[in-house]
Parts: sequence; structure tokens; C-alpha cells
Amino acid sequence: MSIVVSSYGQSPLLDSLKLRLVNSPDSMRGSVLKEIIIQTNLINIDSALGYVVKLREFAKATNDSLRLIEAKTFEAEYYWRKSDYKTAMIHAMEVLAMAESSSAFFERRAAIYFTIGNIHLYLLNTDQAIAYYKRALRNFEIQQTKPRQVASILNNIGVVFMDAAESQNNDNLLDSAEVYFKRVLEKRTVANPGTLINAMGNLGQIYLKRKQLQEASRIFTEWERLEAANPSVSAKAMHLGNIGLLQLALSNPSKAIRYLQVGLQAAKEIEARHEEQEYYGNLAKAHAALKDYKTAYDYSLKHLALRDSIFNSEKTQAISELEEKYQAELRQTQIQELEQINLINNLEAQTERQLKYGLIVFLILLTILIIILYNRYQLKQRTAKALDEKNAELQKLNGFKDRMFAVISHDLRNPVNAFSTIIESLHQNLQHASKEELSEFLESTLQSANDLKSLLNNLLEWALVQIEKLPFKKSSVSIHDIVAESTSHIELMAASKKIQIVNTVEPDKRVMVDRAMMTIVIRNLLSNAVKFSPPGSRVELLTQHANGTVNIVVRDQGIGMKEEEVKKLFKIEESTSNIGNSSEKGAGIGLLLCKELIEKNGGKINVQSKLGEGSIFTIELPSAVV
Repeated sequence: MSIVVSSYGQSPLLDSLKLRLVNSPDSMRGSVLKEIIIQTNLINIDSALGYVVKLREFAKATNDSLRLIEAKTFEAEYYWRKSDYKTAMIHAMEVLAMAESSSAFFERRAAIYFTIGNIHLYLLNTDQAIAYYKRALRNFEIQQTKPRQVASILNNIGVVFMDAAESQNNDNLLDSAEVYFKRVLEKRTVANPGTLINAMGNLGQIYLKRKQLQEASRIFTEWERLEAANPSVSAKAMHLGNIGLLQLALSNPSKAIRYLQVGLQAAKEIEARHEEQEYYGNLAKAHAALKDYKTAYDYSLKHLALRDSIFNSEKTQAISELEEKYQAELRQTQIQELEQINLINNLEAQTERQLKYGLIVFLILLTILIIILYNRYQLKQRTAKALDEKNAELQKLNGFKDRMFAVISHDLRNPVNAFSTIIESLHQNLQHASKEELSEFLESTLQSANDLKSLLNNLLEWALVQIEKLPFKKSSVSIHDIVAESTSHIELMAASKKIQIVNTVEPDKRVMVDRAMMTIVIRNLLSNAVKFSPPGSRVELLTQHANGTVNIVVRDQGIGMKEEEVKKLFKIEESTSNIGNSSEKGAGIGLLLCKELIEKNGGKINVQSKLGEGSIFTIELPSAVV
């Protein structure tokens, strides 16, 4: 048996919805909770149940009948999926009574009819299932806004006919099922991918039942391509069993077992006990075909035990009685309502008009007072919360402002002064300077401009890190690719000094980091290495390995640093403009940026350097598990 989980369309990411729930006003909490339930249902129905309870409590607290109907519909669907059909029917009948009590809830009735039809489908109550499905179909078609749900219902009606054909041995019913499944496939442009996957799998099952093995192979091959593009654990649970039976019919029992084992695991994962017991029965047949009778016997025992635990005549009878009881109670309730209306009319006729008006006025005044007090309380709470949030944000911005001013005072003033001095000198000597001197001036100006550009880029990226606006997304990244991309930015600078950049990083080593951030880090370290290395030297990049981490090493043959200079490198309050005996000017913001980006990615940075012997920067990053 294969059914379709009703689709509700695409939703925002679950994390975004949960964040919206925290910040939503009371008037929006119900709709946000509903969207969270829909999104969570696609991932883990057990996790969704907690939000269903919250929606029910919210509906009762706000006296919102529509939200209460939605919550109870979700509960009925939850217990149906868990194969607790009796509890599912109790919830379904209760919410159906609420939905049919007023025309205002007409749009919700279709979803309830659909769920009740699903319950009858699994209990093999063919007539009842089709009746409820067709009621749901009429409601959805009247609304003309739910094409995906229409496709789901068409598929499920086909399943009812397919199951009835098997239980009654009636090929005409199988033909009817085929018609419905093909109608679903005709709605490819509007149907949910999950619905298409299930309809295609059901159509393949019909061909299998008819022994049309070539057609079954064709449709199941198409099914596997569609499922691979839209992976679904529930689809695997419902349809891999039929592919396994196809392989068994094609005399491939070993291949059949592989499909059946994967499908069984999927059924266990989503706790689809009905499908699980069918897998046990089919695995018994496959192992028997291999003459592995011991394993076949074990699977047969599991099949029988699980089938008896989830489906028996007593459950079917109890649910039928429950539905009859609902209909009787509904009629009795209507009678009681009429009697109550007559009684109220008699009492009202006997009540003094003045007392009635006085009571009404008192209740109105009391209600207004309660509403005013409640609104003032809510306003006070929201105001206090908003003030706390603004204070926290202000403290964060003040901290960032202090750090930014510190960086500007240490690192931005000197490059700007240097650039200004060069331009001023060029202006004063423009009339008297020779071509060689002008060339030197322009070269110095270009170098100063490049330094200033690099500093401003680093300053901007560092500022984005401080206010948490720099995009951050970890993924498995090749170290060799990061180094190659970073090297391409430094090649011209290295070529001008005839410095060789040697990349010996292993191509197959990967780390779990944000690629853009690591490119910034490697680019800064390479730029510093080239800047402080003498012409004709070399800068080397290599990798080292440790438990769970990968080290990236940047080694140069530059001027090196004293021990006290090394200690200043990653401190914002220290100036690092002059390194060793070099005439080059450094900007500490670059290394500060490197340190913060590396730590944000869960890594560390270390420096080893001696004056006159070059420097070694080592980045320790978490290794990506392959």
C-alpha cells in the first residue's frame, strides 16, 4: 500500500520560522506555529508534535476556533502516520464535528476529509475511503486554490482502487486505479514532487501485478531518477519493496534483497509499521528463492508478529463503532441545542428588562476594564523587552566603535600620511624632476596606493566581522583550491620582486571552513610574506596533519621579527607598522582580521620567527570528514 503525504508547498527555512516565532506578536503566533508544523512534518513528525501541542494551547488561550481545528487536524494526521488508527479517528471525528458546525470553517473540511480517508484506506475500508476522498476532492475543487492537494487525493483514490482490486481479485478496479495514477502524472507542472514519485511508484506496482515486467522496469527506472533528484525517505519506504518484487520476478533474488533491505531501513526510520511488516514478508520470499530457508523463516515470524500488532478485526470494529457513535452524538447534540434555545427563550421572557440591561452594562464595563489593564500590561512588557534589546544593541555598537577608532588610530593614519607625503613631494618637484625621478615617484605612489587599498579592504572586512555582517557558511573545501585562488591575487606583486611562490599543498586535503573567509586569510598571509621578503627569495605553502585537524604553513625567507615584535602581532592596542629592519610598512589590521576569521572557523594561528631568518605562520583548521 502506498499513500501520499499531503503537500503544503514550499516554506521558509525552519530556522527562520523559529526565529520569527520568538519575535512575533501574539496576533501572528498562530500562523507562524502552523508554518513550523508544516515544515517540521517534512523532516520529523515526532518533532512536529510538540509544536502541534503549542498551537492547540495557543488556540484555547485566544479562543481561536480555526487554529484549534488546524491543531487537532495535525494531531489526527500524526496518529494516523504512527499507525494508531483508533486515536487518529477520535481526533478526526472531534475536529470534523467542529468544522461542520459552521460554514466559516468550510475550507478546513477538505483536509479533515482527506485525513479520514487515509485512515479508512489503511483499514482497507474501500467504500468509506473513496467517499471521504471524493468529499475532500469536491471541497478542494470548489476552492480552486489547492492543485497540489487535488493531485494527492487523485493518487490516494487510485491506491484505494488498487488495494480493492487485490482484495477482491477484480482487474476492472485495477484499471480504474491506473486511470487515477495517470491523471496525477498529467499534473506534473502543479503536483508536488513527492506526489509524482508516489503516483509513479503506484503505476509501476500495477504493471508488476499484471506481470508486465518490461513496463514495470521502465516506470521504476524513471521513478529512481525522479526520487534521486528529490530524495525522500518515505518514498523509499513505500516503493522500494515493489522494485524488490520486480527483481524477484526477474529471477534476481540477491538484487531484490538489496532493494528490500534499503526500503525496510527507510520504513523503520519513519516508523511506518504497515510498510515494515510487508518488507518482512517480501524478504522471506526473496531468501526462500535463494534457498536460505532459515533466514526466510525468521522474516516470516517478524512479518506475522508485526501484522497482528497493528491491524486486527477488533481495531476495525472499534473504529467503525466510533464513527457511528459520532453520527449519533451529532444528532443528539442538535436536539439538545434546540431544547436549550427554547429554554433560553423562556428564561429571557421571564427576566426583568432592567436587570438584564444592568447586567449587560456591568459586564461590558468589566470587560473594557480587563482589556485596558491587559493591554497596558502587554504594552509595558513589550516596551521593556524592546528597551533591553536596544540597550544590548547599543552596547555592542559602542564596543565596535571603540575598536574601530583604535584600529584607525593605529593603522590608517600612517598609510594616509605616507600617501599624502609622496603626492606633496611629487607636486613640489614636478618641474625639476627627471624622468627617472618621476618614475620613482610614480612607483612609490602606486605602491602606497596599493598598500592603502589593501588596508581599506582589510579594514572593511574586519568591520563586517565585528558587526557579524560578513556571510558565513561552512562547507568541505579543498585547501589546494583556496591557496591557488589566493596566489592568483599575489602573482603580480611577487613577480615584481622576482619572488617564487611554491605551493606544495596536497590536492586531496579538505577542511571544514567558510571558503571566502579562508581565501582572505591566505591572501593576507601571502601578501605579507611577499612584502617582507627580499627579491629573488621564495615563499612556500605546505600542509601538516594532526588528529582531526589540518595545518596550513606559510613559510618565507624574509627579514623575520624579534620576539617582542611577534608578541605584538595580534594585539589591537599595539602598533606593528614597522617590522624588523624592513623599509616596508605593515598594517596590523590584516593579521587581526586573519586571527578573527580563523577563530570564527574553529581554528588557531601561530607564528614562529627569528630576526634575519624569515617567518613561519601556521594555521590549524578542522579537517573535513570525507
